Amino acid sequence: VFKTILRSAKSGTDWRLHFAQVVGLHFQADAPQQRGLPRLWWAYGRKDSASTHAFRLLDKSEDGPLRQGWPEVAKIVPVSEDGSLASGGAKNTGDLLREQVDALLTDPSHKAEVNISAPSEIATHIAGQISQLLIHILTRTLPEDEKQAAEIIVAPNVGIQAWAGADVVRVSAIELVDPAGAQTTLTPGRPVYLVAQPVPRHEMRSFLEQCERAVVATGDQSIAEAVLLGKVPFVTPDAKVAQWQLALEILSRDAVEAVPDLGETLRAV
Repeated sequence: VFKTILRSAKSGTDWRLHFAQVVGLHFQADAPQQRGLPRLWWAYGRKDSASTHAFRLLDKSEDGPLRQGWPEVAKIVPVSEDGSLASGGAKNTGDLLREQVDALLTDPSHKAEVNISAPSEIATHIAGQISQLLIHILTRTLPEDEKQAAEIIVAPNVGIQAWAGADVVRVSAIELVDPAGAQTTLTPGRPVYLVAQPVPRHEMRSFLEQCERAVVATGDQSIAEAVLLGKVPFVTPDAKVAQWQLALEILSRDAVEAVPDLGETLRAV
């Protein structure tokens, strides 16, 4: 893999403070070692997989007065009959397009459907990447003095702008939906925000180093960079699953340092 990120200069940007200010939390930029800064979580998925994430906009009529600021949403999370996250292998847009190509090869008269998108986690009843990350975040055991710190998930490709009209939303409810459609609503015990803003490429090392260890990553390089910086891409990606499995295997053997640097290999050719 390319290990360029390990040679990238650290920018010195305080990304926890930056995103705290983005979502409207009040911290002073010049105050050292501030307690209570939010925890950052990285969730990098495919743009064409945004349709898999299920949310519901909350409004005043059903949930009482909303807080001032960003749109508030309920995250819809499919669960199995025993209450655990509903798991399985959902098809992404690439899989669906491949099916159309295979159908054409089998039957040239087949009318291909190219205007397709990945089905939502409601339709498949399989918990998506954001759902899995969110449940992980909210079920961790935390020290008493850390329980009220906000959680900020930075997910550039989550696609919330299209339906929320903003690139930040506050997740104010979790709606667990079982296979029969029965719903259980939970309230996070602390502020949780979802931010659909990009991180500049030259800042990626500094940003990732300030994120929590569990991440969502998709694609060879994004998975490699996360692993190189000590992160664990614990959610099955929406593409390049074989590469993700290989990365986890290397992590389990504590063999990351032994992986050759593709950049150095190419320079030596």
